[in-house]
Amino acid sequence: MGEQVELWSIFLNEHNWQPWSHALPEKIRPVVFGPGESMGGKKNLAAVWSDWRKAGRVIRWLKEHRVEAAVTTGCNSVGLMRIIAWCRRNGLPNYMFADSNVYGDRVTGWRLWVKRHYLSWVVRSLSGLMPCGEYGRRYFEAYGGAAKPSFFMPHEPDYRRIFETT
Repeated sequence: MGEQVELWSIFLNEHNWQPWSHALPEKIRPVVFGPGESMGGKKNLAAVWSDWRKAGRVIRWLKEHRVEAAVTTGCNSVGLMRIIAWCRRNGLPNYMFADSNVYGDRVTGWRLWVKRHYLSWVVRSLSGLMPCGEYGRRYFEAYGGAAKPSFFMPHEPDYRRIFETT
């Protein structure tokens, strides 16, 4: 990334939802705001309040370290919602990485109404999108993302290009 960019990786939880576990590499400069916590699973009011407070700690960290741009991963918690809103209010460029895709968007009824309003607000609040591919870009277009810059961030590499180098 060059000498001009100082990359930090902020984690809201120490443990991911993946079935494997490994230490975070020091070269990504990890900062963990939820030591000992796992993501997901907790949906009670205490967990929501804890998530909100944790986002406040992240925001203080962003201010103290004079962060000039952020990448959030999704928008499925009140903590992420608070960080996205803060970035918007403070003019901090914020790009969202998400693996949602148009074929997985199956919500109906009143939940669809809520989702449309919330995701439209999220997309308006962002500087750009980082979907995993074309289906992700199309997903966010449905919520107003057509006018936003999109940078594909696939979970899988282009294996063909890797094998061509040997």
